[in-house]
Amino acid sequence: MGWCYKISRDKCNLLKNINMKIIVEFDCSSDNHDGLIERFLMDYPESNYVIDENVIFKNDEWESIDDIDTFLCEEICHEYESYCYISDDNTIKEYYYDEEDEWFEKLKNER
Repeated sequence: MGWCYKISRDKCNLLKNINMKIIVEFDCSSDNHDGLIERFLMDYPESNYVIDENVIFKNDEWESIDDIDTFLCEEICHEYESYCYISDDNTIKEYYYDEEDEWFEKLKNER
């Protein structure tokens, strides 16, 4: 399954073909996709995104999952009642707006 554990196989293959290193994924209702995308692109205007069941962002400038502004992601999660996953090939950071106000970080093979 690799890093694209939550999305369809077709979307996974599409993202792999554009050399995905770091991704930021928001899991929210489709009613919120447009506002969420607009908000994220305000801070990361060079980002590309794909909409599957979730909204998935990629930005070639990100070299580490620590390059992502987690405070921005938390704000978006609360505003759009979304979950957020920031990942690379080995690690994933998860944030759930309706649970404890903290990030969970683990190796992908621990899932």
